[in-house]
Amino acid sequence: MSSSRAKSTEVPRERLKRRARFRRLPSTDELLAAVETVLGAARAAGEDVAISGSLAMQVWGSRHLSADLDFVAESTLGLSGEPLRVGGVRALVDQVVVRVFVRDDAYQGLYEDALSHAVLAVGLPAPVVEPEYLATMKMLSGRGTYDELDVHHLVLTPDFDSPRTEAILREHLGPYAVRVYRWLVAEAVFQHERREELVTTIAEFRAERAGRDATPEDDAWARSALRLEESEKPPRGAAASKQWALRALGFEESPKAPREKPR
Repeated sequence: MSSSRAKSTEVPRERLKRRARFRRLPSTDELLAAVETVLGAARAAGEDVAISGSLAMQVWGSRHLSADLDFVAESTLGLSGEPLRVGGVRALVDQVVVRVFVRDDAYQGLYEDALSHAVLAVGLPAPVVEPEYLATMKMLSGRGTYDELDVHHLVLTPDFDSPRTEAILREHLGPYAVRVYRWLVAEAVFQHERREELVTTIAEFRAERAGRDATPEDDAWARSALRLEESEKPPRGAAASKQWALRALGFEESPKAPREKPR
């Protein structure tokens, strides 16, 4: 266990930004060490703290890589660094960039409720924000595609409580947020079904090249190929999807016959 007092270093704002954007990603051991330090500071102060952000997304099944750590807390836990615009502090803890959110605006109640409902997760010493509250916080952040993709992932996770999420949204963000959330759910389901169709296309194409019917092994291989290629948006249309599947399988696209120049 780390000491009860958080080890933080006050650094200029621009340096914090450079560290978050350009320095190597911290290892799992480094992240856990920073979590232990922050948790020790919270225990010493007799306050609650919960993990949010990318590390919380990993707990709920995302493949997010964590460049920093986000926490929801009752106070800044004695950390010194750059004040956050919405309330809280950004600091270096054990050489990991840490953001502790202590909202002091209209959404203070949302973060207080997220903290009070945080749950313990296997492998982490500190509680984690529940997926329903995490989805609401992602919608509040409003960082466009980045947060929308996180909401897509969360609503498709097993045991995700969509009616409860709508109740949280209605209470803290208003009825319009519920409408936006329902649109995101519909989009997530549509994209999931489209992805399943693409998995079938890749599996059948692989089996076709081998001169046999598709098997569960082909399905698993196709899902693995998609995980490697998921940063590329699959094109629409059967022909375009087949060429995209070729690239996902590692094959070159079929050469096109050269066109004759008009005389």
